[in-house]
Amino acid sequence: MSEDRIHTFTFDGAPVQGRIVRLRETWQTIRSRHTYPPNAERLLGEMLAIVAMLAHGIKFDGSVILQTRGSGTIRTAMAECADRTRLRGIVRSGASSHGAASTSNGAQLAITLKPHRGEMYQGIVPMERPSISRAVESYFDNSEQLPTRIWAVAGRDAVAGLLLQRMPDARVAGLEPIHGSDQDWLRLQALAGLVIDRDLLEEPTDRLLMRLFPSEAVRLQPPRPLEFGCSCSRERTANALRIMGRDEVDDILEQEGRIEVTCEFCGERYVYDRIDARLLFEPLATDPPETPQ
Repeated sequence: MSEDRIHTFTFDGAPVQGRIVRLRETWQTIRSRHTYPPNAERLLGEMLAIVAMLAHGIKFDGSVILQTRGSGTIRTAMAECADRTRLRGIVRSGASSHGAASTSNGAQLAITLKPHRGEMYQGIVPMERPSISRAVESYFDNSEQLPTRIWAVAGRDAVAGLLLQRMPDARVAGLEPIHGSDQDWLRLQALAGLVIDRDLLEEPTDRLLMRLFPSEAVRLQPPRPLEFGCSCSRERTANALRIMGRDEVDDILEQEGRIEVTCEFCGERYVYDRIDARLLFEPLATDPPETPQ
């Protein structure tokens, strides 16, 4: 059975919820697609852990996407969780990608919510500190008014993450506030902050929670599985070629004889010969043939 799973937990009497995620097979699949500098690989692993935890906090079916952009050796890094189960990610480096990887000053983090139905939403925050966890926390503090703390770690064999989030103020929801909720939040995040990377990566979730919160009544929900999954398809590739335009497609065919498109995430190859390419720009016949007079 795969070890790739996410747990949700709550505390009796405290308006705080949490999630713990661990990825092994998914992480090995993603990191095997490309060779990255160590810091770039670590950034990607942390982003995968974080995006999985964020996706399990949304109420719609669709994708949650984290993407960084900067002018350092890491130009962009992207991690996506689709339908709370399927993960993929990639890093694109600049010219000097053999040194220490960094996103540079002025880098930004975009958090995109992309439901299957309805409008897409995107929030952007500056990467003021070289930590993807701190940037996501800043987003929730300033844009969502949901105090959030995140710990993420990426090793060569696995990645893992821990998230604590204070639930919306009960008074906003028209309910009686829980006595001492401010103190509860401060105490629980201080306890969670004692977590060490090795335990987050290796210790069973129930034991880890007992170790971190020995005096708390923690309710641990059954885990949900996670896996690698890519949303590429021949249809999406065809649409991208249509956007390029017929002239550019014809130029490539003239030089290469065919068009090959390889997905950067999963390695799937889509090949178009001259006939395939011509059909991309020819509308399907929808009218019945005329009857001879």
